Amino acid sequence: MGKAKYLSAVEQGMVVGARRTGLSVSRTATLLCFSCSTFYQELPHKLTEQDRQLLKCVLHKNHLSSVTTLTTEYQTASGSNVSTKTVRRELHEMGFHGRAATHKTKITMHCPNSLLEW
Repeated sequence: MGKAKYLSAVEQGMVVGARRTGLSVSRTATLLCFSCSTFYQELPHKLTEQDRQLLKCVLHKNHLSSVTTLTTEYQTASGSNVSTKTVRRELHEMGFHGRAATHKTKITMHCPNSLLEW
């Protein structure tokens, strides 16, 4: 793996300007001759550390809820307007991942009656 390239203040300004005009990340990267992964390393978090702590508290109260439910509960608790995509991204970065158990067939031993009488 190569070393991560961090953008200078001028380059960051060019990226922000291009993104505010409505260009996608990939189109901006092509125009400015950067890789898309460079942009994703540079993107700031939308939530502050206090917001993350509040999100973690909301999650621990309702850890079986869906992301949309968590988002609405977080919005009412914090008063900020964030999308479900932002909440999902922040939860992934904090180490929380949604997992569902697989349904497994029940395996039982089938014995004829003659073997049970032994």
